[in-house]
Amino acid sequence: MSSSASAASAALNDCISSQIVSGAAAGAAAAAAAAGSSVDGFVMAVDPAAAAAGASFVTEVFFIGQRYFHVGLMPAVHRFQKLYQHLWDTYSDSVAKAAAESTLSGPNRQPPAELTLLHNCYTAQLLQPDMTADAVQFAVLEIVWLANLLNSSSSCGSGSSSSSVLGCVPESVLADAASWLTFAIQQGQSEQLAAVPIGLLMMSLVTLLEHPSEVRSLLVVAKLVQLLLVMLAPQVNLERRTRGALGRSNLSPGEMALVASVLGTSVTQQQLVPALMRVYGQADFVVGLDVDVDSYDKFGMRHQIDQILEELWRDERCKACIKQQAAAAAGANGSPGPFAAFISAVLNDLMYLFKDSLERLADIKQIEDSKADTKAWEAMQENVKQDKENFYRGQQRTAAGFMSMAKTTLELLTTVTADADIARTFMVQPLLSRTAYAVLHFLELLVGPRCQTLNVKNPQRYNFDKHQLMLSMVQLAGQLARYPEFTQVCDYMAPLSAMLRCTWCMFHGLRW
Repeated sequence: MSSSASAASAALNDCISSQIVSGAAAGAAAAAAAAGSSVDGFVMAVDPAAAAAGASFVTEVFFIGQRYFHVGLMPAVHRFQKLYQHLWDTYSDSVAKAAAESTLSGPNRQPPAELTLLHNCYTAQLLQPDMTADAVQFAVLEIVWLANLLNSSSSCGSGSSSSSVLGCVPESVLADAASWLTFAIQQGQSEQLAAVPIGLLMMSLVTLLEHPSEVRSLLVVAKLVQLLLVMLAPQVNLERRTRGALGRSNLSPGEMALVASVLGTSVTQQQLVPALMRVYGQADFVVGLDVDVDSYDKFGMRHQIDQILEELWRDERCKACIKQQAAAAAGANGSPGPFAAFISAVLNDLMYLFKDSLERLADIKQIEDSKADTKAWEAMQENVKQDKENFYRGQQRTAAGFMSMAKTTLELLTTVTADADIARTFMVQPLLSRTAYAVLHFLELLVGPRCQTLNVKNPQRYNFDKHQLMLSMVQLAGQLARYPEFTQVCDYMAPLSAMLRCTWCMFHGLRW
């Protein structure tokens, strides 16, 4: 798109945004007048008709569009996604079951025709070009509008606060906008964002992430993180992806232009990294919030942040920002800074995910051993056998997901510690002790008897490669062992148990 067209698009968005904001302010003033009170800022109108009279036509259409998004477009998208996922899970389970039974047709079984029919029929309606372009523009406008409300209290009336403004906006507005943009990009519609001012969009997304007191729902925050991930890696986690750090090596022109535009913004290069690090720690604080436990996954969101940071690391300008955050690892008064707090959370996640995966693999191994005794297995009551099968399938899915997240987390640590400047920041307490314990305990679990007996069928299905995990952790330990502080702490911790002592001696043998 030419620079003049880009400027015209930005000007149009600014014009519409100003009309919406001014119209909303006028509506608030009319509501206050109808209520017979002089309330500054946004208020709930006692007389809706009088309040509506003060709003402009553009403002009315804007909020009508929000309603259409919530009750029309997004329910259709969610229905398609759930139905497609159900059919795909059914197909995947049937292939896995056939492979376990060693049937010749199982591993080569093609996806059912219903998947293709469902995709083609739904996307023909949901991704109609004109509607898709309009919906993308509208979703971006919603995000920019909400960020403007946070940035400028003066635009919403004297004395109003950003928290009171967002208190009048349903959380579904932001969630729907982020979900639609994510869906459009994942369905290969990245070129629809060519007419969007990416710099303004990125600034708005980061602004929303930087206001956790106003954007309180972690379910909404997770949707923003997912949108950022697909903007940087449009083909990540898709079946059509190809080989690469995040599965992205063959991109369409629209996808390449989108990634380049995102990485080229000053917001991405300077503000996105600290915002993501804060969100990573924020994921723990879900008590008292209205979180949909079926949709919100703390580890899933953190896994996506790991993937975003790995992608940012590949860009020298964004890499410099990560190194800058690491250099300021020590906060004021000796308290841990944002980077140290982020790494501590990463280490905690690494150990939890790995240990939980091993426990689930132990359950899988136990059921596989039970099924190996065909006579005893067939003698079970049908309902008991079905319960075990359901438990078996659930443990398989969770173990594979958690092990994949553990590997991604470990890869992030090995990637950043390969840089000597960042590795040096790990030598400050309390991060030093936490890192040393995580390294030793991870190696202890890998070489211990419990892990050695986990000879499950088809371990690749669960992303469980003991040899590769060992190499990755030894690489991490070797990069940190360049500093005597790390080896001294490990030498102190190793005698605490025979297994830790054996593990540390084994590492010295591999190192030298």
